[in-house]
Amino acid sequence: MSDWKWKVQYSAEVEGVYFEKPIIFFDTEFEMRVKISFLNVNDSSKGRIDFLFLDFNSDNKEESKQKTKIIVDNFINIMADRFLLKSTCPYISYISENGGEETAIGRITLKKPESVNLNANHADEIIKSLGDKSYLDFLANNGQKNLFKAIMFSENKVGSFVAMYSILMEIIIHHGIENGKGQAKVDDFIRAQSIWNVSDDKNSELHKDRQGIPYKETKYTWLRNQIGHTNLKTNYLEVEREIENSYADLVELVRCAINKYIK
Repeated sequence: MSDWKWKVQYSAEVEGVYFEKPIIFFDTEFEMRVKISFLNVNDSSKGRIDFLFLDFNSDNKEESKQKTKIIVDNFINIMADRFLLKSTCPYISYISENGGEETAIGRITLKKPESVNLNANHADEIIKSLGDKSYLDFLANNGQKNLFKAIMFSENKVGSFVAMYSILMEIIIHHGIENGKGQAKVDDFIRAQSIWNVSDDKNSELHKDRQGIPYKETKYTWLRNQIGHTNLKTNYLEVEREIENSYADLVELVRCAINKYIK
């Protein structure tokens, strides 16, 4: 296939995402050959990702830009959903017509909070997901998914923690089958997950039984209440450190809740 009409590339900085071989496939809907390459930079934690498209169908540059952007957006949504990839809005690094000159435009930046080593199974899963229209529509249009991603992209861990907990609470209260009400119901869900560790439970500073004995809260609920009900006794710096250490697990709990009750 050498009779392509447009060549389009998106370049991105990445952090903590590694995959030795490029992901290559042909998008039959848009008639495009797609190559997604992950490149290391000086053996550091940062690298680059290139999206290269050979467009065999679009009649003009704007049409080609729109179609390639859809595929890039779908890829980013899948990576955010499955691997917690963070991203800004995508920009084309160059576009050229067959036989014409390249036109530089811009680039995108992607960041990943923790390392993920992608393998051939991940590549097959991503390619399959890119062809799953119902899944892509769900990622693009589901309000809780979009809010989840928006919070993931925030750099404010304390605010993100409280917002992420709010998503978890909304899902469990309105869709969950766990026992209890309010935060007790959320904790019932958390305690059923493998992430939960009983030794991390803490005495509630808000809720006590009739004998005045504090109820036990999971650390996620306890940390949320430390921020939501801050008082002079609150050691904010220590709470902030615990939140940073617990944030990744809370994200995973929200993902579990979405997968169980929203999908």
